[in-house]
Amino acid sequence: MTPQELMAKTEKQIMKNLEQQKPKLDELVRKADEYFEKNKPYLDKQMKNTIKNIQK
Repeated sequence: MTPQELMAKTEKQIMKNLEQQKPKLDELVRKADEYFEKNKPYLDKQMKNTIKNIQK
């Protein structure tokens, strides 16, 4: 097997694994989006306070 064939085979396996992981990753991203939407006012307040403290 040539190095190019080996690389192609490895790449194919990686892509297959990523395809299998995609639903889990999509779910994680959805949960993260929900979390940030729900906590946005609090997170914004925290960020403003942090910036104020840095500027002192």
